[in-house]
Parts: sequence; C-alpha cells; structure tokens
Amino acid sequence: ETQFFGFFSNTQLDYNITSDLTISSQLGFNISNSRSDAFSPQFFTNPNQQREINTVFRNTREDFDYVLNNTINYKKNIDGKHYINLLGGVLYDSQRTNYLNALRDGVPDNENPDLRYIDAAVGERIEASSNEAVDNIFSGIFRAIYSYDNRYFFTGSVRSDQSSRFPKGNRTGVFSSVSFAWDVDSEKFFKSETIDNLRFKLGVGEVGNQNINREGQFFSVGSGNFALGGDRVVTNFLSQFGNTGLQWETVRDQNIGVEMSMFNSAFTFSLEYYKKVSDDLLFNVELPNYTGIPGLVAQNVGSFESKGFDLQLGYAKKLGEFNVDLNFNISTNESVAKRLAPGNEQLFGQNRPDLGNRFIKITEQGETVGLFYGFKTDGIFQNQTEINAHSSENGSLIQPNAQPGDLKFRDSNNDGVLNDDDLTVIGDPFADFFGGLTANVQYKKFDLSMQWYGTFGNDVFNYPTTFLYSGVQDVNIAKGALDNVWSPENTGAQYPRLTQVDRNGNYQRASDLFIEDASYLRLRNIQLGYNLKINGFKKFRVYVSGQNLLTLTKYSGFDPEVAAGGNVINDFGIDYARNPVTKTFLLGLNLTL
Repeated sequence: ETQFFGFFSNTQLDYNITSDLTISSQLGFNISNSRSDAFSPQFFTNPNQQREINTVFRNTREDFDYVLNNTINYKKNIDGKHYINLLGGVLYDSQRTNYLNALRDGVPDNENPDLRYIDAAVGERIEASSNEAVDNIFSGIFRAIYSYDNRYFFTGSVRSDQSSRFPKGNRTGVFSSVSFAWDVDSEKFFKSETIDNLRFKLGVGEVGNQNINREGQFFSVGSGNFALGGDRVVTNFLSQFGNTGLQWETVRDQNIGVEMSMFNSAFTFSLEYYKKVSDDLLFNVELPNYTGIPGLVAQNVGSFESKGFDLQLGYAKKLGEFNVDLNFNISTNESVAKRLAPGNEQLFGQNRPDLGNRFIKITEQGETVGLFYGFKTDGIFQNQTEINAHSSENGSLIQPNAQPGDLKFRDSNNDGVLNDDDLTVIGDPFADFFGGLTANVQYKKFDLSMQWYGTFGNDVFNYPTTFLYSGVQDVNIAKGALDNVWSPENTGAQYPRLTQVDRNGNYQRASDLFIEDASYLRLRNIQLGYNLKINGFKKFRVYVSGQNLLTLTKYSGFDPEVAAGGNVINDFGIDYARNPVTKTFLLGLNLTL
C-alpha cells in the first residue's frame, strides 16, 4: 500500500520599470511526501516454496524541490534599424530528498492487518536504513541580442554555474556562446525572381553537463552480515570509491548552415553541418576486479566528438483541387573517441556474467564510441572433419569441446588458442543515416496526413537470442526454434544446435551471432479526415487514425527502435526485449461551435 501527498506551485511576477526595462521573478516548488507499506506473509507450498517467518516493511520519503529565478531584461529599438535585447539574471535550483526504510520479522498474527506495524513485530531480524541527499545549482547568466536592419543578427551569451555534484574546488563552470545570421535576401544587391529567402548562419557555443551521480565525489562505507564459526559477524567495507577530482563536462557545439525558400515559398531547403565535442566526458567506469575497487567509479574519461549533416527539404503547393505539403529530413552522425584520459585506454560497458563475465561494449581512442565487442564466427561446424581442421599449427584443436552443429569461433590473432585475446569489434550501433517524411494532402473535404521515420545501417545486439534458441537456461524457447536451429536434417540453419549442455559456449560467449542489422522504416502516424457542413457548427470533422501500423525491417526482435535510447558508451543499441511500441487505432471527432 502506498500513500502520496504532493503540492506543486509555479508563480511568476513581472514588473515594468520602464517601457524598455522589465524585472521578472519566478518561484516554483514541488513538495511531496509518500509512505509505502508491505507485508510478506508466512506460507508453505512445498519445501522449495515457503517462507518460515513473515516480515513487515515501511518506507517513508520526503522531497522538497524549488527553483528561484530573477532576471532583468532591456529591449530597445533605435531608428527602426538597431534592435538591442539584453538579459541578465541569477538562477537557483535546489532538490532535497530524504528517506527512511525499516523492516522487522515476526508479526504475531499472519492474518490480522492491524498488527502489520514495525513495533508489533517481535522477530530478531531488524533492519533500518536512512539517508538524505541534496542537489544545488546556482547560476549567473547574461545574454545579448543585436540585429541591424533585419539583415544581420548577433547573439552572445555567457553563464557561470556552480553545482554541488562536484568537489569544492571544481564546482564552478563558465560557458559561453556566440552566433551570427545573415539574411542575404534583405540586401539591396540581391535580386532574384526565384529565391524568396536566403539566410546563412553559424554558431559556436558551450554548455555544461553535470549528469553524474551526486555520490560520485564521495567515498562510502557499507556493512554486511556473515556467519563465522556459527556466530553472526557484522563487517564494514569500502562500498564506493569516490573521485575528488571530478569536474564539469564541457560540450562545445559548432554549426554552419544555409536556409532558403523558392518560388513563393513553395520549396524550402535547409542544410547544416554540425560538430559537437564533449571534453572531460562524465562516465561511470567499471574497473577490473583485480583493482579491488567495488562498483562504478565516476570519472572524466576524455574527449568525444560527434559530427554530421542535417538536410531538410519542403514542398508546399496547391495543385488544382489538391493542397500538398511535404517535408523530408535526413541526418548523419559519427561519434568518435578523440582522447581518453590516462588509465582509460579502453572503456568497457555492459558486463554480462552469463556471457563469460565479459563486456559487450568497447570504446577505444580514435574509434567509434560504444562498438559491440565479442567473438567473430565463421559459420557452424557441419561434421567432425571441419572440427578437426580448425586447429593450430601443431595440430591442437582450437575448439576441443565442439560437436557438429556448434559455432566455429574465429581465432582472430591466429595463435592457435581461443581466448579473450580473440575478442574484437563485432558491430556498430550507429546508423549510416536516419530521417523521416511528413506528408499532408487535402482534397475538397478530405485530408490525409502521415509521418514516416527510419534508420539505416545500424546494428543491434539482440540479447534475447542468447536464450531463446539455446535451451541452456531452462526457459521457454522461441516459437519455431526447431526450424531455425541446426540439426542433421537442417544444416543451413541460422542458429547452432539446441542443447542443455553448451560446452562449446555457443550461447555463453558474446559473438556476432547476436548482432543484427536493425535498419527499419516505420509509419508512425497516419490520419484520414472528412469535413462536414452542419448547421450550428463552424467545424465538424470526423477522422480515423493509426499509430505504428507498419514497420519494414529484417530485424527479428520485438522492436528495431531499441537503438533510440541509452548511454552511447554503455548500453546504446542493446535490445533487452523491452516492450515494443503499440499499434493504436483511433476514431475521433473535431467540433467547433
């Protein structure tokens, strides 16, 4: 049972000192309290399914967040040609939360809900934990906008941020930006019967990123309970390794582009090149076990660069009784690790105990960020002769436990031994390009709209295939698995033989068996409407629409759009069988009186 109380408010006050000068103050806050109670009863189903003693648990949580922004804004238009807009201010954002957890076993009555309280329990097991966390960020900002004769546009800004997520000596970050745009079509020398608007633009800017756990700077001590010599022993240990050198991540953006419209705005065109460099990138690094450092350590791991093009094309025209409006966009993105901090020659992500306790993501200096990492395969062994032929120079079998129907793993370094030295890049989660198409067509009283989106050339690590075709983990296998796994009668199968004893490690090694091309094209939305003329209504429109009705892809998983989320170093492009997007059908009515 959960109880919740919340109060939310947002208030803004504007005061005009003069017609050009305005002071604004904004106060927003969010107060919430919650309480969760849980009772786990004593029960017995069989010797393997039982709870010998009941437990009662309570969690209380309090949150208080508030934002206070104070700004002053000066706007002035001089002689109709010079426009000035100056903004300065201070911003403060505070988030505070605390919680208390308590648990005890041995409630006297398993059935009486009135006794399900911590004080009513009489068992020996008593657990309690509590903590309070605070996040504060204080900022000073300044922005200047100037335009001349609606032809030249300049914008510059600078801000200073202080965040409590960093150690005292590194809490301040200063970030600035500047941009320029030129409306060429407003120049006297520009005369064209086809081009309506032509603008060139460029910009350079910085923003700060503090997206790291608030505990990253602190060392933490944990406790544990162990049985030693028949006695209960409480121990303390280093549960988190803090980093006292953490600092702001600085993201520097550069872009240059052109915008144009032609033929009375029937055709629009936009092309932009961008480059984004993240210096002192923040990332939680999982260190090797031999270091003795537990868990994840927050670090500034280096410099990453992303760059690409954005192209947009539009067409809007009345063609007879048809009104047509089309918008097409396509983009590219390339992300490379330009520099890694000393001690981080390689960054690994997604350690999988079920795949040999190996990482399945790797980032190396000079290479694409967050590539898939594992063994390459050269098909499936069809017979013992092929197994014997896969041997070292001295005749030793590289895969001595293999049987016909098992994967043939590549000895990538040709040393005659299959081990972790043969791990290599096996896939790239980034698309070669991605984009979409939006179309709106009207004909008499009918209107039709649709939205398409797709990515092309990206790989996905389809994790569910590690168990859906293996039989190793004693879980249900995929429908039709017997038609897709190797057998003497099905030697051209995609997957190795079905077995509960996987001595060859077909499904216990990360390999390109699990990498699939996840390119797709999806109809995200389509709607067909009809407008009726009915007395008493300015508008009477009925429509039918659908979402995600069609997806064109060769990907075998639930949803190829898995690559749309996740940290690029750690989990971007890995499909853990999340719920696919749903198909939705709607019948609607728009009325205006």
